[in-house]
Amino acid sequence: DYGLIMRIAVIVLVIAAVLALIIWQIKRARKIVDGRNYYIERAIYGSFEDESDKNKVAGVLCDSVYEVQYIMGNRPVVGEDPTQFASRVDHPAPAKKRSELRKQNRAAMMPNTFTEITGLLEKQEFGKALEREELSVLGEYLRALINAEYRALNPLKKFWYRYIKFMI
Repeated sequence: DYGLIMRIAVIVLVIAAVLALIIWQIKRARKIVDGRNYYIERAIYGSFEDESDKNKVAGVLCDSVYEVQYIMGNRPVVGEDPTQFASRVDHPAPAKKRSELRKQNRAAMMPNTFTEITGLLEKQEFGKALEREELSVLGEYLRALINAEYRALNPLKKFWYRYIKFMI
């Protein structure tokens, strides 16, 4: 039957297209995650070609810190300056839910406080370029933050933030 063969062919083509899209999306996400890890490693070990390259690494790290804070549910409120935001992240309100308690525990496990990191972020954004040692501190913080948050996410959110939004 010609109609049955056409339906089977269409189904096979749709399945093949969906699988190709999934494979493409996974490769794309891995490329983005590997690129971010590359910048983190360069920041930690101080491998820069020149000053503009160092500023590019710092810019990627600064953006990534804010992205991961966003995933964690830490967003500045209207009228809140960066120092107030950092203080609120470092000293969250007493936990009422289990997820809030996990957020407090992750904040306590970080190698530096978010207030210290905010100072580095502001220095990069509004002032002088970060020194090599400061970039190393920022890279270590970002690595710890990403690892802690990725472990804490449920499988659906891991998939969403890694393969759809490319944020972690």
